[in-house]
Amino acid sequence: MTGGAFDFGMTELEERLRGPCGRDVAEAAVARLDARRMALEEELQAGVAVERREELNVVLNSLAVAKEIMVAILQSMRSSELREN
Repeated sequence: MTGGAFDFGMTELEERLRGPCGRDVAEAAVARLDARRMALEEELQAGVAVERREELNVVLNSLAVAKEIMVAILQSMRSSELREN
């Protein structure tokens, strides 16, 4: 829903996604998520304590979900752009 009392973002990221450069913001977020995932995977491959491995796996799973959400947002933005043109 847009307009009226519901036309605001709950977070800085949401505000930026709704802004004129929203697609760029989403693409940058996906890139940051990928970079963080790669760094954590490298740490895992280097060998870590069992407790740290569990923590890293939780974070990696969270990053994967966050990326799925950002990719869905990007796809929605692209669909909206196609409908507008």
